[in-house]
Amino acid sequence: MCLFLQNAAACDIICTVCRSTFLKTTKPPQLLEHAQNKHNKGMADCFPSVSA
Repeated sequence: MCLFLQNAAACDIICTVCRSTFLKTTKPPQLLEHAQNKHNKGMADCFPSVSA
């Protein structure tokens, strides 16, 4: 999560379901894990701007 980072601009991936922020260097498998474990959804549902 990017709540306490000084460079908040580096957090440009946002889950559309819960609005959690992720660093732009976060890999798709980690985003998929978030989508499946937290929301029981797929990548396209939570992160439509990220290509898997």
